[in-house]
Amino acid sequence: LVNRREFERRLQLEAQAAAETGRPLSLVFLDVDHFKDFNDRHGHRIGDEVLKLVAGKLRNRVREKDLPARYGGEEFVALLPDTPLEDAAIVAERIRSALASSIVRHRSTGETYGTVTASFGIATYCPGEALEHFVHRADEALYRAKRDGRNRTEVADLDVAVESVEVDEAFVEDIGQSDAQGAGRSVRLA
Repeated sequence: LVNRREFERRLQLEAQAAAETGRPLSLVFLDVDHFKDFNDRHGHRIGDEVLKLVAGKLRNRVREKDLPARYGGEEFVALLPDTPLEDAAIVAERIRSALASSIVRHRSTGETYGTVTASFGIATYCPGEALEHFVHRADEALYRAKRDGRNRTEVADLDVAVESVEVDEAFVEDIGQSDAQGAGRSVRLA
């Protein structure tokens, strides 16, 4: 998986491409449930193996053109170009299901440590939206999934995204020229 810096670089490129082409761009955030407790109970070496397991499940369930990344700590992301929200939800559910059905086991001793679950938040980019806001919406959906029971997927509220997207000034001027009542208005998408 790539690191956060490479993810942020690719996010800028993919958002620009999505804005230019009108193709959807979705983001999946995932956080390993109760990872600190697991790490404290079984040790950092086993915790590292869990992170590798999560990375492998993520990598194997996205397309080659998608970008899976380690975001930090026990948080991972997947940037999904050309993917509408509904399809991103399917991808997230495949990853969630694959994790929940995996048993963490010590290879040499056979000792079982249980299963690993993760919570997911997904969002689709609205052209013109600040990238920080796009990431924040996916992250907020992730924390809603954790708050509402974990081992689940939540979708970012599109209404919130649309309220935050300012329309390009040139577009506002064009509206003002074709519709005198539109001149001077601050336009926000809903």
